[in-house]
Amino acid sequence: MLFGEYVRKKRREKKLSIRLFAEQVGISPVYQSSIETGKRYAPSYEVLQRMAELFELDENEQALFYDLAGASASEKTVPMDIVTFINENERIRVIIRAARDGKISDEDITRLMKKIKKTKTAKK
Repeated sequence: MLFGEYVRKKRREKKLSIRLFAEQVGISPVYQSSIETGKRYAPSYEVLQRMAELFELDENEQALFYDLAGASASEKTVPMDIVTFINENERIRVIIRAARDGKISDEDITRLMKKIKKTKTAKK
């Protein structure tokens, strides 16, 4: 699914017109329509945050939302919610660079992902 398609789907689930939704997130209806039809890339992070709030996305939906937004850019980018987190956390930057440089193995990353999934499941 593309970012614009996802936004259209979520907006319709909330039963909001393009005009009303655009007004609530602070953009023009024309821009909103262009996003939904794939003629424009994802908007600024601030607008994305307002959209996510209006959609009342759960954790998984929010991750998908930001991933699709990042993938919609003219050049593939890291989703802005992740960029903000990385910029605010030096430990995460160190871990990412270690993974990039091959200092953390794929097996280590796989084990960490499994541990995260177990923790998430246990909390539910």
